[in-house]
Amino acid sequence: MKIDDIIDELRKIKGVVDVKLLDDSTRSKIEEIEKNYSETLVKGLGKPYNLGVFECLKRKYVIVLLTNEEFEWPKGPYTIIKLANEVIAEINKKGMKIFHEKIANLRKCTSEPPKAIFLTLKPTDEIKRIIPNAILASPSPPTDSYLKKLFKLEEVRTQNLGTMLVAFD
Repeated sequence: MKIDDIIDELRKIKGVVDVKLLDDSTRSKIEEIEKNYSETLVKGLGKPYNLGVFECLKRKYVIVLLTNEEFEWPKGPYTIIKLANEVIAEINKKGMKIFHEKIANLRKCTSEPPKAIFLTLKPTDEIKRIIPNAILASPSPPTDSYLKKLFKLEEVRTQNLGTMLVAFD
């Protein structure tokens, strides 16, 4: 299937408002934003690292979906939180699941902040039908804001919208 046909098919998915193929300069900017975000400390999560976005950027094609609340998110977990290389929590569709029994012992072993690793996501069945080898990623808040601006919508109109990266070779 040609890239234009793939984009047309992705536009038909329920909850997808718009679709854009990302060029090299946009991909470089996303990488820069995500690297800078990885240097921050996010309250309640720790130091973020968006593995999913970085994996997407390695693929030949990266497409951004602008989505609304009708978009079906892939199955999680979406994020794992590690402390001293031990998974102490995960975030999935139901929210955050904390593994309390692991935290008490590990807190004594390290003064490092936790690491929040945003994972590569498996495609939904609908996306897999269009692109069998696709991977997905949820951008960080700063990248999400940057991507929304690419669609040239008024900021008010993007408040209830999100972004999802779809990448493949």
